[in-house]
Amino acid sequence: MINVLTILITIQLIKQFARYISKKKYSSASALVNKSNFFVIIVGIAILVSFLLISNSIHIAIGSVSSENLAIIILLSILGLSITIHKSFMKANLLFMAFALNSVFQQATKLILSIPLLILGFMLNGVIWSLIISSILALAYSIWQLRGRLFFNLSEKINFNAKTFTKESFSTMIGFLGLTSIISADLILTQYYLAQQAGLYAGLAILGKGMILTTFPLNTVFLPLVINAKSNIVGVKLFKIAVSGAFVLVLSVFVIYLLIPKQIVVIALSSSYLEIIPLIPAYGMSILLYTISYIIVSGFIAMDEFTPGYVSLLVAILQVVGIFYFHSNLSDIVNVSLFANIVLAVCLIAFTLTKLPAATKKYYDKKLLPIE
Repeated sequence: MINVLTILITIQLIKQFARYISKKKYSSASALVNKSNFFVIIVGIAILVSFLLISNSIHIAIGSVSSENLAIIILLSILGLSITIHKSFMKANLLFMAFALNSVFQQATKLILSIPLLILGFMLNGVIWSLIISSILALAYSIWQLRGRLFFNLSEKINFNAKTFTKESFSTMIGFLGLTSIISADLILTQYYLAQQAGLYAGLAILGKGMILTTFPLNTVFLPLVINAKSNIVGVKLFKIAVSGAFVLVLSVFVIYLLIPKQIVVIALSSSYLEIIPLIPAYGMSILLYTISYIIVSGFIAMDEFTPGYVSLLVAILQVVGIFYFHSNLSDIVNVSLFANIVLAVCLIAFTLTKLPAATKKYYDKKLLPIE
């Protein structure tokens, strides 16, 4: 759910920032960054303080997570959302190198800080402090990276249609909730129905994640470019390039899995996972189709066409229902997921072939209108 929220915030903010930037209203874009940060900080601090006051009187815990750890999670969420706002602003300005450097800086700082703290015996506290400090430093670094583009102007009024924003946010959330469910529901239901074999399915999921991660750079660049494209012709070309690129990247990894499955399983997992090899072809095809579907849904959502997102949620429900009835072994669950992804891919490809030109024209014509 946190992943869905992050994607939702990123896409909606990129679209809002890009609209201002396309009209050369740079101060308005900067003001939106500041006001978004101000809202996150004020609301976040209010939640944190309220939580601390309540936890002093009532013991609060979620499972094995103590109240102290919950407070830390709230603090990290505040920092994470602020960093997400700044990274969205970078993407809207097409500052992909700055985005990449900030991400690497945060991870490297976290690693550099956590290792000595663990060696000194701080254990979990050392990891927590490394997370907090690296997040603060990454936030400060992002502010420095945006110098000349980010002005601290809270007083400037910005045109903001709350009704449209809420409607688009809800539709975006539905779409990515569906996509997230498709890639995670099978693993969750395997733990419920086939608990003893859940570890094997988790191994399959790791291999699938390896396929999906190959398209991460493409996803990072694709959405901002589509949103910032100057015409529907450019938008259609970018869409086709992204889908084709994702297909080639994931297919390449999939072919490697098929050619040397034993070596891949032993290197990525261990020899105890060799029994999942017969499942790799069907599961890999499922992930291949899912990745293409993800790009298509993301692209249409970026252009304010939300129908594919609702289709993904319906298919996610279909997948859950299918696993509910067919779960006698891992092969059943893999085949249900493959069927669900075939249905999703066929629907989305058909939608793309029939609706892409009209959807892009509608979106880019709307960009020419004054900001509401």
